[in-house]
Amino acid sequence: MCSLGCQVECSSVRLGIVSSDSKLSDILRARVHLAMAALLPDSPRGSTAGELEKDLEAEFEWIKLPGGETLFREGDPGDSLYILVSGRLAAVVSQPGSQARTVAEISPGETVGEMAVLTGEGRSASVVALRDSELARLTKARFDHLVEKHPRALMQIAALMVTRLKRANRGASPRASVATIAVVPAGTGGGPATDFARHLAAALEGYGSALHLNSATQSAPDGIDGDLLESRYRYIVFECDSAWTPWTERCLRQADRIVLAAGVAASPQPNEIEQHLDSASGAASARRELVLLHADGREPLPGRAAQWLERRSVAMHHHAGQSDPASFARLARFLTGRAIGLALSGGGARGFVHVGVIRALREAGIPVDAVTGTSMGSIIAAQCALEWDGPAMLDALRQGFVDLNPMGDYTVPVVSMLRGKRMVKMLSGMFGNVEIEDMPRKYFCVSANLTTGEVMTHERGLLRKYLRASSSVPGLLPPVWDRGALLVDGGLLNNLPADEMCRYCDKSSVIAVNCNPQRQLASREEFGESLSFSQVLWRSVLPRRKSLGLPNIHQILERTTMLASIGAASAYEHGGIGLYLHPPTDEFSFLDVKRMEYIAEQGALYALPKIEAWKKAMNLP
Repeated sequence: MCSLGCQVECSSVRLGIVSSDSKLSDILRARVHLAMAALLPDSPRGSTAGELEKDLEAEFEWIKLPGGETLFREGDPGDSLYILVSGRLAAVVSQPGSQARTVAEISPGETVGEMAVLTGEGRSASVVALRDSELARLTKARFDHLVEKHPRALMQIAALMVTRLKRANRGASPRASVATIAVVPAGTGGGPATDFARHLAAALEGYGSALHLNSATQSAPDGIDGDLLESRYRYIVFECDSAWTPWTERCLRQADRIVLAAGVAASPQPNEIEQHLDSASGAASARRELVLLHADGREPLPGRAAQWLERRSVAMHHHAGQSDPASFARLARFLTGRAIGLALSGGGARGFVHVGVIRALREAGIPVDAVTGTSMGSIIAAQCALEWDGPAMLDALRQGFVDLNPMGDYTVPVVSMLRGKRMVKMLSGMFGNVEIEDMPRKYFCVSANLTTGEVMTHERGLLRKYLRASSSVPGLLPPVWDRGALLVDGGLLNNLPADEMCRYCDKSSVIAVNCNPQRQLASREEFGESLSFSQVLWRSVLPRRKSLGLPNIHQILERTTMLASIGAASAYEHGGIGLYLHPPTDEFSFLDVKRMEYIAEQGALYALPKIEAWKKAMNLP
């Protein structure tokens, strides 16, 4: 028991002591430099640097923190700062009346608790070990002594705190880099996850050396010594046994991520291992993700994903072919933080530029791992998530928007100008009874809740229902009733949901496409404080009189819907995401559906060179 009041092993060994074992010596030396780089990333060079490093080595202590144990609790005094050397931690904040919430994950090389040491205030969050972890500890007394001798160190630590605060204010994701992954066979009646773990390790090799270990290979090449393995391999895939065994328990204690893998047609009833995980889970447990495996080349089984998801709590789920390299590559990108997300705006017929942008992405070899959208963007994003090719997308859009013409479905304007019946028919013909959670790629769409005033993100449920909601311009189409709430076009609150995509993909890997015109609505001349039908009609038909050049009601309703999102789109243009695309659409109108092929072509011509430039700048393969 240490002075923190938690079950941790506080070693008296200082970082400067070197073991006689050459392998451990190398690891220890690497830890010294890791701790130095974390605490003082811009440390001085030359003799001053040597003196500072020597002083730091003399002050640090080791702490070993078993998985599940608490380093310190919210409100505790800030008597030390720490550097995570190996393992993984979670920062957890309490919420009155609800479960505690994980606000950040901490990876090796990051500092913990420096703010409380500097300010003298209590800890702002609890910190818990997600897996067996090792830390370097610097007490407040030793820190104060170090700062007296090296005042520049204080400036660097203060700069580090400012950087973290800015990241928190931008709503940065609590994700952190992953090194170890435990593969758990999920459901009942399934076999070992050997093939899955082997395919996953092969996919991870594209981003660094990877090792696949199971109970049969645990003694090779370096046993299960986590420090030695992690010093040699960038990624380690631990394959758990099919039952709760000491090996399975040890794998889970070493895991940054837990991947539940199962054949989609198997029984979704949680097995013994999952029950153990649930009984031990809390706000600070390793993130769990579910992978449903399909026979290669087969479509997802309707409704099966819902049966799996309703029986277990996971942060995310994926679909993969049993031995499909492309789907395992996509899973590897998600697990390593490299997944590419695409967000598409609403904008009526101008949204057909999205088809061209998707074509350009495919021509450039940029994979789309997750896709979202609002209004027209939500419809085309759904086609992309279902892996339709360009001709199939345009063919379905032409049949729907031109042949069926859902915008010609007029009614007495009590609730809306259109009945919405043709829109329902169009979406039913296009997507049938597809459920969002069954789609092969990660997908969600956005609507606005008129009842509560909130943005709604739809990740589960009947696809066509939530597309209808996301596309319902208020006044033009009737709202969609959903569990007592009225849902309308998502553009009312978030017309370009790139921020929502950042929950799943690193912001540097998010691509946002804004299809709205850059010019504003306007009239060529003043028309007074009132406006009559005859006033507009005569100005339109008399040969010597110019029309007022007013937008029609469709254009006004469309523009009104998007007003709240104009500022957000401008922010994306000036940074904050990986790539912002704004194809020229000023020449197209909201209802210009008959020009969809031409609009799509303009999107491709505009996007391809920008995507290629981004690909080169990001050094994407």
